[in-house]
Amino acid sequence: MRVLVIGATGYVGARLVPRLLEDGHAVRCLVRDPARLRCHRWSARVEVVPGDVTDAAATASAAQGVEAAVHLVHSMDAPGFAARDRRAAQVLASAAEAAGLRRIVYLSGLQPPGGVGSPHLASRREVGEVFLDCGVPAAVLQAGVVVGAGSVSFELIRHTAEAGAAFPVALAPDRAWNRVQPIAVGDVLHFLAAASALPPATNRAFDVGGPDVLTYQGLVAGYARAAGLRRPLAVPVPIAAPRLTARLLEVLTPFGRYLTGPLLESTAYDLVCREDDLTALVGPSPGGPTPYATAVARALDERRAAS
Repeated sequence: MRVLVIGATGYVGARLVPRLLEDGHAVRCLVRDPARLRCHRWSARVEVVPGDVTDAAATASAAQGVEAAVHLVHSMDAPGFAARDRRAAQVLASAAEAAGLRRIVYLSGLQPPGGVGSPHLASRREVGEVFLDCGVPAAVLQAGVVVGAGSVSFELIRHTAEAGAAFPVALAPDRAWNRVQPIAVGDVLHFLAAASALPPATNRAFDVGGPDVLTYQGLVAGYARAAGLRRPLAVPVPIAAPRLTARLLEVLTPFGRYLTGPLLESTAYDLVCREDDLTALVGPSPGGPTPYATAVARALDERRAAS
């Protein structure tokens, strides 16, 4: 199969492309800056189309002659991300329809009960709806925290655990006790690759997650345990200040507040899978769903190997 990957320079995309190549697929990448691909060993094995995700002409060119498109772009690095992501989805949907693609796969986010949510989660849901409403069958994979070295959500957990290790007590907003279902990056890659080959009649969203349901505080504590860090006594406080916390994380981490702010707003909700239908259709990843502790250990090993 010839697969178009949009977002190949991102965290998940840079890992998905070699997975698709190993599975025997031909891969084309639509990238704004082709130079960013050169650091990857697989860059010479893919076809590259330069262009922005909101550029209709570039996207239409990239969609010609492929059978499936995997959309991995989330523009949370500046204000107005929802409008940009909506436009990118509309551009791809139109290009996919015109080119006669068989499948669109989109990596979205788990949604809270009741259809409410933060602007970040609402944007993910809106993009998924654009794809599901177009003329090409879509598989919208809704994932929570992706666990792996380099994932923004996971790196925020790491920095929080490492900063907290210096104190005997840590004050945490009450939303830190909301529940979330993390998923190992290897399991995400398995589902993304498998979803490209779903039957044509399949046009729906799927919740994907690992075997553990934890609190956000539990994610931090689990990382600290795996990394051998001191775990401070976490004391809940009935205060939620995501903007202030985002500014603090901007100081403590390499991520700006425009990226961390929307993620922190999403912690106000329980983000837990409501079904596991995709596993029933394509099977679990090799070895089964990865426990959080195992995923953290693998991420730590990856960081050590890269250092």
